[in-house]
Amino acid sequence: MDRRTFVKLAAAAGLSVAVPTTRAIASEDEGKVVFTEDLAAVAANSFLNSFYPNENLSISSVTQYATIDDVVDGYIVGFANKDGLPYGYLTVSANAPGLYADFVIEEGALPPHLATIKQCANQQTSLISNTEPELPDDAMVYLVNAVQYGVYSPASEQMLVLGGKTVDIPKPVIASSIENSGTKPATWKDASISVSDVYKNYTVTNGGNLSSWVSTTQNRIIAITGRYACSVTALFVCAGFHGIADPWDDADAYCELWDLTGTVTDTTNTTPGAWWGLTARANVIPGYKEFAARRGLSVTGRDVVNPSFNEYVSSINNNKICLMHAGLNDENGMRSGHSMAVEGFLQALSNGDYSGLRILQVFDGWYSGVRYINFDFDRYTDFAGTFFAV
Repeated sequence: MDRRTFVKLAAAAGLSVAVPTTRAIASEDEGKVVFTEDLAAVAANSFLNSFYPNENLSISSVTQYATIDDVVDGYIVGFANKDGLPYGYLTVSANAPGLYADFVIEEGALPPHLATIKQCANQQTSLISNTEPELPDDAMVYLVNAVQYGVYSPASEQMLVLGGKTVDIPKPVIASSIENSGTKPATWKDASISVSDVYKNYTVTNGGNLSSWVSTTQNRIIAITGRYACSVTALFVCAGFHGIADPWDDADAYCELWDLTGTVTDTTNTTPGAWWGLTARANVIPGYKEFAARRGLSVTGRDVVNPSFNEYVSSINNNKICLMHAGLNDENGMRSGHSMAVEGFLQALSNGDYSGLRILQVFDGWYSGVRYINFDFDRYTDFAGTFFAV
């Protein structure tokens, strides 16, 4: 059994009750507990007392880390033995079951970010040592992917990663690129990534999917309803996932969603064969809530402008379907908007330059298969997410 599985099983057995599981960036006015350094220390001490009570270990350092899109995710807690020498670490994540994400208990073992600093400073130095380097005051620790931490220097705009490598990653790339949207023309094909390209040129480091994949096709919806709107179609798939409609055969449900979301005919779309609809994003949550309530299902929803990638990861990992809404400028400078049901995600690291790739696996409405959407595509004119809970 690997140590991740061990920690998760242990947490599930009851250790997780010691510390409240919560989003790291939650605020007290939302009725949640802020995940602080003190809580991380409490969790770490509980871990030591439960699994290593005879090792005489103590906490030597607590370092906050963030995901690559600048969302605080948790803390790396370093341990020392009775002589004050390094003796492993515990990663405490707000998004991990029971808070415990990963650990190493071993003589001389450094926390991953400190091991990175030491190796990059002197590539000939062994990582197993009786000295512990210090994190520079201005440095920030990032979870680059599922298995690798990096130490970012704002002054040099470089990310140090384990292996003695220095990777150039400008800060605007680490932060969400959505705010710096380009105005060049683009199509949804441009925002998509081929599956073969991902597995040929990248190493997939993290991923997740809903418990079941739900889809239909544009042609099928038009055949049974005579109309089509992307937001309604995305909600139709949500209804399928929630078990309150059949996306392949329930024409009445589709038309009901159309009406409840105030979808109107798109007079600019003259493509023959269907009524093409436009849906205001503000109507998506209330329309779907009413649709679900009529079927005895209570649904809550959040509309988020420029959501972080981590919000999608958390939603999928909690088996909650969600939506992405985004716009692109077409060749005439007109916004081309689209809404899609998000049913999975991938994170990958380039085999060449260690650059990261973040992907939303979506049902785009046009075909029944999965489409890979580049979350960091630089030509979105706007981006928003809808997150449901039942």
